[in-house]
Amino acid sequence: MLDVTMRNFRCFKDKQTVRLAPLTLLVGDNCTGKTSFLALLRALWDVAFEGREANFKAPPYDLGSFSEIVHSCGTEGERPSAFEAGFLHENPRSNKGHKRVRFTMRFEADRSAPRLARLRAETEEAEDDPPARRIHSPCWAAFRMPGDGSLSFRVGTPNGEWELRDDDSESPYAGMYDALTTVPKVREGRAELPSLNYYIGQMWRMWKAGVASPHMGGEGDRTDGDPPTSHSQPTTRDWHALVHMRGVLGGTRRAVYAGAATRAEPRRSYDPGPVTGDPAGSDFPMYLHDLSARGDDEWTTMKTALEDFGRSASLFEEIRIRTAKGWEGGPFQVQIRRDGIQGGRGSFRNLIDEGYGLSQVLPVIAELRRPPQPRLFLLQQPEAHLHPSAEAALGSLFGAAAAAGSQLVVETHSDHLIDRIRTDARDGVTKLRPGDVSILYFERDGDHVRVHSLGWDDNGNLTGHGGGIPDGYREFFRKETRKSLGL
Repeated sequence: MLDVTMRNFRCFKDKQTVRLAPLTLLVGDNCTGKTSFLALLRALWDVAFEGREANFKAPPYDLGSFSEIVHSCGTEGERPSAFEAGFLHENPRSNKGHKRVRFTMRFEADRSAPRLARLRAETEEAEDDPPARRIHSPCWAAFRMPGDGSLSFRVGTPNGEWELRDDDSESPYAGMYDALTTVPKVREGRAELPSLNYYIGQMWRMWKAGVASPHMGGEGDRTDGDPPTSHSQPTTRDWHALVHMRGVLGGTRRAVYAGAATRAEPRRSYDPGPVTGDPAGSDFPMYLHDLSARGDDEWTTMKTALEDFGRSASLFEEIRIRTAKGWEGGPFQVQIRRDGIQGGRGSFRNLIDEGYGLSQVLPVIAELRRPPQPRLFLLQQPEAHLHPSAEAALGSLFGAAAAAGSQLVVETHSDHLIDRIRTDARDGVTKLRPGDVSILYFERDGDHVRVHSLGWDDNGNLTGHGGGIPDGYREFFRKETRKSLGL
């Protein structure tokens, strides 16, 4: 995700677009919409790439019903009937044109829940793309679901546009439409949605079969950038434009990890159980137990990653899984070992006896190294209960993860974590450069919140993207420093 646009969503009334980067930091006072922003990112990704409905109540987020999600105008006027959001996505693995696709979505009320009413994807090119990678045949695809059970799907190129609807039983599309719009069975408790990628492929099958497009035109999905309505037949170039878009859409179907702000409390012992991918990390001990029992390279890699962080954060030297003696498959403990102050080798102790902060951060570290790697990590206050040097070490870990190809969006209140990311990027500790970090400062103005996109120059100095640096950002950290100094 390169940027996100939203309008009438929660506390974000006016349309605004904010910059995302390989590592994005969300900063601001409490109750300024940072958690809502994370929930929006997960919902948009699910719709665009996972073929799922937008669930704004899925753990670890619960934004409530549609009336609680759409912006409330208070005394200014009536509540909007919909909210809009979207994002610009780039597939870094695409070696052809159309590396970027912009999604726009509209959500309306379906009883008490938000329902996706419109989805559109359009190819874009980067300003710095060389001529050989420029888009020669831009294209777009969109479908609408008005809420009455009908659905229309449309694609367009500079050569024309082609639409599929279900209002003509005599159309050669009629039977194929029924097959296309049959909603797949529920997956993991959530209904799947029609996929743009799937629809584009089916449209190509119709073109190859020589089925003429019976419905063309209509203004429902038109924007100023759409080509004029045309009754021309699709060409090979039209298909090539769309298949390049499919390459971007199809090459990014990877899950999102959304971590809870408060992880599960440690226990003195655990019974082996399933690894469920819980946002609160309650299955973290079971995951380590499974790896340890196998004793393969994956366990070695994970153990090394956890211990490397433990040493860098001055938290511990070694971690192990200890199963009750003579009881294979029975209860087990997670234990760690610290070195003594004078350099002596410490003894193993139960994780529950080693401070709350350690048990809170270990599930986050494991998720950053746990295969298969999600494309997008959404993390809430991962530094909770850590001391300052451990917060800073966590910043180094996030910078390294982003440099290795993951995208992280991190809500944080830690100046130590932010400053370590800044100095590591400035000093070239990893391949992450200052421009690869975006700082989003959430500033409240009455019932509305404005998000300011900030960053750093090559010398680590704070800069604004498309504007200056708001006074509130500097004051946000200054007032906390003054509190700590008793001033």
